[in-house]
Amino acid sequence: VAAAVFSGMITSNLGLLEVPHLIAPVGPTELATAVRRRDFPEITPLPCYFIPGVRTSSQGDNLADLDVLRGEEVEIMGLRSLLSITSDAVFLHYGSHHKAINVDAEGKILASKTSLTGELFSALSEHTMLKGSLESVEASAIVEEAWRHGLADGKRVGVGRALFLVRVGEQIAGYSKSYMTSYLLGVLTLLDLSLLDEMKSRRLVLYGRGKLKHILAEYLHGRGLVEIVLVDDDTADVAAAIGAAELMLRVGAVFKER
Repeated sequence: VAAAVFSGMITSNLGLLEVPHLIAPVGPTELATAVRRRDFPEITPLPCYFIPGVRTSSQGDNLADLDVLRGEEVEIMGLRSLLSITSDAVFLHYGSHHKAINVDAEGKILASKTSLTGELFSALSEHTMLKGSLESVEASAIVEEAWRHGLADGKRVGVGRALFLVRVGEQIAGYSKSYMTSYLLGVLTLLDLSLLDEMKSRRLVLYGRGKLKHILAEYLHGRGLVEIVLVDDDTADVAAAIGAAELMLRVGAVFKER
């Protein structure tokens, strides 16, 4: 082992060393140039390198144009390498936050958009009145009919009303908790679809943990988006490490040039 390399929230103001975001567009070369070294001998004798995140800036004062990411920049590098992606693509990351990231053919991050979809599901299912009408998403399979039902109702009556219908569906209409769990996922999928509204690429890469990416891929394929790459969990799990390792090779070249 030659070094310890850090990316993600550990490089934020909540982490071990804050590294300022780079402003998009940002590619591997720009990232390599901005990597910081600061050693922490009380943690490890290895040299420590910290990779910056990427910020999407605003045109004027439009708050909705702003966005930030940390960690996905190296995941995307790893995925492009592992999947041999050489064209432009939109990467949709599933996690506590869902992020749509627009990347050009050279691997430059052009912009990103983030939704709190994952955290919102967790909060709704654990800390609201909906808790008694739901079951663990890990324990149940997604019911496609229920997911589409939630998606349609969310479009028709709005997300806030559709969320309350989770309770109504289980208590009054007699739907099972499993059905209403999938219904809720359908409602929240609207948040992810809104992330994709302004993304230009016809290739979509879905990665991250969870079951939603599979049904979303099928849904979008049925609506004409045929260039969908569904990343398996094992590949997604190593993407950050692969990307960070490739970036460090560039960092070595940058330091050598200096």
